[in-house]
Amino acid sequence: MSWLLCLPAGCTPAVSTHSSTADKQLIFSLIKQHKLNSALDHCTRTCRKYPLDAQAWFLLGIINGQLDNTDGAIDGFSRSIEINPDSYQSHHYLGTAYLRKGNLERSIGCYESALALNPRDVESYRCLSNIHASSGKFENALQLCNEGISNCPGSAELHSELAKLLIELDDSAAATQHLEIANQLDPGLSEVRYYTAALSGKHYSAASNQSHVAAMFDKHADAFDLHLHHALKYRIPQQIHEAVCHLCPTASHDLDILDLGCGTGLCGVHFRPMALSLAGIDLSSGMLEKARQRGIYDNLIQSELNRYLVSTGDQYDLIIAADVFIYVGDLESAFLNTARVLRAGGLFAFSVESIAGTSFKLRTSGRYAHSSRYIQDLAATHDLEVLEMLETIIRQECFQPVPGHIFVMRSHE
Repeated sequence: MSWLLCLPAGCTPAVSTHSSTADKQLIFSLIKQHKLNSALDHCTRTCRKYPLDAQAWFLLGIINGQLDNTDGAIDGFSRSIEINPDSYQSHHYLGTAYLRKGNLERSIGCYESALALNPRDVESYRCLSNIHASSGKFENALQLCNEGISNCPGSAELHSELAKLLIELDDSAAATQHLEIANQLDPGLSEVRYYTAALSGKHYSAASNQSHVAAMFDKHADAFDLHLHHALKYRIPQQIHEAVCHLCPTASHDLDILDLGCGTGLCGVHFRPMALSLAGIDLSSGMLEKARQRGIYDNLIQSELNRYLVSTGDQYDLIIAADVFIYVGDLESAFLNTARVLRAGGLFAFSVESIAGTSFKLRTSGRYAHSSRYIQDLAATHDLEVLEMLETIIRQECFQPVPGHIFVMRSHE
């Protein structure tokens, strides 16, 4: 679902007796150029001058949403609905704004209103399904997806959404059928290849899936930090840093550190003071550019993590991986290659989403969860001593806590 409240596809300035089309053309242009403060000023003046123009208020909601002013977004979409209650898009976007605010009841009501006005609104089906799945209400989520497919039989996105739910419920055969249908409807939908490879057991090794992850993060690089902090209540980089410092309170500031899946550099900010050298690797060029702008890394490399670990001749005193293994699944190669480049006595600190059992599992979110037993067994296999295993909350998912663990391990002297 979209947290950024972007302009709907195909949205163009509407002719209105209540405002100038030229005014709205300028607002559209400013939004598309990401000149949001200028767009906000111009749109606010337009709404004051033409208070009965529903589309102007809708655009004001979009702009405020992109500026992370959720209250302003709610006001804009609400005013638009007061003027034109039959706009399903306004109801949908108001639902997303309420979701960002944490008001699930109102969010659900808005999405349901959007579907009542347009039973073919694929995105409202997907958002409602995600809310119910994140709350553990899988029967409700399944019902919504099936209803959506009945109304929108040509939607590859809804078949893919249903497949994700079926994977979560361990019905791989039915999930595969819906992925095949989705692929027939839209062969270019990368998430279909992502989940198909996951079911085949060749998930992370598939180049198409690495491309999917890279494209996903490239798309959200500009708003990534804001989304993590405000929407997901994300504190994993701080918690990993605290865990390492707790174990090594007198750690010197001359460590060679590798940040696996460094993203925009959220971990690097915390670990730079401990580093003689700090290297970061990531699949996403967009994320690496954001990390480069921080000016804290000595070296940034665009690479898949195992490819880098196998090819590098460097050795490290500390390797960190915050929310990286949730996109990998099988961690055997990651542990093998990490252990190879850790110096004797070096530390390996990382986070995982957690599940019960002895293995790992793909969730409807598209991320993997790993059991603590699975991680501990890998540590033993690769001669890593578990120093710390901390239960934590990785993030909020539709305002539901996602449980996880932070591990700190040491290679033997």
